[in-house]
Amino acid sequence: MLSMLLAVLMPCPFPTQTAPAKPLADVPEWHEAKRPPKDDLVESKVWHYAANDSPVEWEVFVEGEHVRARLANSRTPAAASRLPFVPAVEPIDTVRAVMPVDGGWIVGFNKGEFGASLYWFNPDGTANYKISDHQVVAFVQRGDDLLAIEGLAHLSLSNGSLIRIARAEPGGRWLAATLLELPTAPYAAVMRRDGTLVLALSDRVVFVDGRDRLRTLVTDEAIGDGYPDTAVLSPDESRLYIAGRQYVIEVNLTLGWLRFLVPDETWIHKLPADDEARIRRMWGGELATGGQAR
Repeated sequence: MLSMLLAVLMPCPFPTQTAPAKPLADVPEWHEAKRPPKDDLVESKVWHYAANDSPVEWEVFVEGEHVRARLANSRTPAAASRLPFVPAVEPIDTVRAVMPVDGGWIVGFNKGEFGASLYWFNPDGTANYKISDHQVVAFVQRGDDLLAIEGLAHLSLSNGSLIRIARAEPGGRWLAATLLELPTAPYAAVMRRDGTLVLALSDRVVFVDGRDRLRTLVTDEAIGDGYPDTAVLSPDESRLYIAGRQYVIEVNLTLGWLRFLVPDETWIHKLPADDEARIRRMWGGELATGGQAR
């Protein structure tokens, strides 16, 4: 019985509703969606499932002095469209991230729990070789160094690392080496002008300085709830904007607080009444204290 309930309550991987069409203001001017207190288990679960089942998927970008957001075309990253060829490496063929390098391209194939691999391709894709099995989420350039965040969050598993991709000698093969183990799986990375990396992990936002030392700014399990895959800094670098399902999360990088933003209240997804009632019964009953669902 419990397994059936969980199957019903798991977020739908493909949204079936259409987001309302309304003009979008600058993201910092959006409406703040107040979430329930963390100690209110039932309301928090309703909020969580509604957000994860939302048909809305955001991506953020900077336009001049403004932080903007638009609806993503799909939940599949469009990294492959940057390549001048169609990469195909069996059995993993889902391109998550690409980076042009001297003499070709570095391509991160990532199919989540089904596997991943990191490859080099020559400029036209006719030659390639495997670099590693890292589950690359995004590349980031730090000076002359090509870095990547990699890892996986799946069920109770969440781990990741910061890696460096480089040649051992000019013209040699590309190699990947771990610089820093991350406390949980990464979703997005941005670089400050001073060389500090700002990483959005599944349950926190962290800084990584030029000596690869990690400092946690804020922890919140809701950061990874929306499966974010884009993030940008405000022009003055005081705020981080993380985009995913339902919300854009604004993180104050000075004071260490965050808030969940939507254009206005009409964009907040509501569960069907029957689904919400099941969640309330499930998490308000004995299951919430380790017993059996009623």
